[in-house]
Amino acid sequence: MATVNTNELRVENATNFVASLSAANSYLFIGRPNAWPDDNAPPAPTNNWEEFYRTYDEMISLKAIAASDIYHMIPRVTWTSGIVYDMYKQNYSKVNTAHSGGSNLFDCNFFTVNQNRDVYVCLDNNGNTKSTVEPLSVGDINTPFYTSDGYQWLRIYTVSSAGWASSTNNFIPITSGPVVPQTEGMISTVSIDVPGTLYSSNGFDYVYCNINGDGTGAVAKITITASVVTKIEVVRGGSGYTFATLDFTPNNVYSSLVNLDAGTSGLNPEGDGTFRSTVIIPPEGGWGSNIAQQLGGTRIGVFNTLNPNDPDFVPDVKFRQVGIIQNAIPNDSPSPSTLSAYYAATVTSSNGVDFSVGETISQNVLVDGVARIAKGTVVECEVTSTASILKWVQTADDADTDGVLYRLSGGTLIVGADSGASVLPFVYDGTLEDKVFVGGYAVPEIRKYSGNMTYLSNISPVTRTAGQSEYINLIISY
Repeated sequence: MATVNTNELRVENATNFVASLSAANSYLFIGRPNAWPDDNAPPAPTNNWEEFYRTYDEMISLKAIAASDIYHMIPRVTWTSGIVYDMYKQNYSKVNTAHSGGSNLFDCNFFTVNQNRDVYVCLDNNGNTKSTVEPLSVGDINTPFYTSDGYQWLRIYTVSSAGWASSTNNFIPITSGPVVPQTEGMISTVSIDVPGTLYSSNGFDYVYCNINGDGTGAVAKITITASVVTKIEVVRGGSGYTFATLDFTPNNVYSSLVNLDAGTSGLNPEGDGTFRSTVIIPPEGGWGSNIAQQLGGTRIGVFNTLNPNDPDFVPDVKFRQVGIIQNAIPNDSPSPSTLSAYYAATVTSSNGVDFSVGETISQNVLVDGVARIAKGTVVECEVTSTASILKWVQTADDADTDGVLYRLSGGTLIVGADSGASVLPFVYDGTLEDKVFVGGYAVPEIRKYSGNMTYLSNISPVTRTAGQSEYINLIISY
């Protein structure tokens, strides 16, 4: 049985993801202060539950995703002179490929963006010749037009200034624009497949004929030069077409639109019978009605900035994972737009030695009268006007010899394995640096393992430094 995930399914999945991200409690997160086996070659995500739990354990900070942070994305094809752009056709396949070799419309090079951020679809590429004139709209922005190099273009939308700021080297966002969708099933182009020979315009500069199909009202103007069909222009686009053919047949060709409308004085174009043409059918709904569907918006861009003055995003830490959590449950955080996922304690100043970010810390804790060791990985040791705050994450690797993972607690000494730094926790109740402390300890502001981890990327380490903003962009493909 032959099956395929259709282009529409891919776009629909992307559209649904955009809608779900725009809902409440969707967060972009950074994590993993611990090194990979080879930091220069991060492993591919394993996509299993073990990884889900560990990723949550190593999560550092999260920032809410706003609707303005999300775009459908399409390839960034900047108009360049000397390039042959594929013309849009409704019937590309493995046996009917585009000039570029694409057998699926979304793999074809059929649209471009100009210097004014206007995005155009190529309706005719003048017989697969090079484009040498940049498309620049004038007059009615909803009308297809020809440039002097023989290309026919239609402006679909203009990337907004805010959207353009979220462009990458390879992709641009789909944003709303001033273009009004065309009439559904309106014809704009008829391509010449075989020009034929021995044809006659009966002494006129050009002739007219109807475009037949399941729609109505479309009319083409045909130019014949030296007995060959050299040009076909659509003078009336009509509406409602899902299939069509050119009625270039004896007694159905006319010298004027008046005669065509009246059905009188039909002409015989004669010819050797080899002329062939293809009427180009627009996408469902008409151009501009669903830009993501029509231009292949199967990718989603999520863009966010980690600000240096946000206490939930600590400086100096290295992070090696970026991902998205949806339907996350904040843990009574006073600032749900950003969340910290690490543990923290108010501590005395260290013994003159600073903790190293990423080192292992340990603390002797008493559990049911038995001495145990609680361990973690340092995210930061911050000095405030009120207290020093030690921050850490814990994973399964931090379990004690009995296989149990113990949380740091109480007032016993916390020691750094590499630096030799040591501090004593002390009781503090209140909010410090956007984190609520009870008895000197604070838990993550997100409920552990809540929500759905819908995206994860393992990366080489990125170091956050004081005063530095990180602009994170994720491109997710369907």
